[in-house]
Amino acid sequence: MANMQRREGHSTNSEEIAEQIEYAANLAHRLWKNNYLEETLNKYDYYTKYPAIDANEIMHVADQPNKDGNYDVTQSINTIQLKLFRQCGTEADDLFEEEHKQLFDYLKRYSESWWD
Repeated sequence: MANMQRREGHSTNSEEIAEQIEYAANLAHRLWKNNYLEETLNKYDYYTKYPAIDANEIMHVADQPNKDGNYDVTQSINTIQLKLFRQCGTEADDLFEEEHKQLFDYLKRYSESWWD
């Protein structure tokens, strides 16, 4: 749609509309990929601090989700590592929620002007 606006748009602000569509599409793609935990772990150099241990190996994850739909970590080899991992998980969840809200607020604000 953004490319069509650039090629065939008849509006004086076709370029602006194309940029809005691309922004929303990129944000939707980030949400779809859902790499927030990986990004957060990299932000805190988790893999540099704990290179020999895979994140999945440091914890025992419950077989069933808790009442919030999350899987509880019930034990860990390294409590400091587990604390950082949980911090990264919380931050990743917060970022996902923030970008999710941002996308739908953005769509609500601009999407009506994208079509005639």
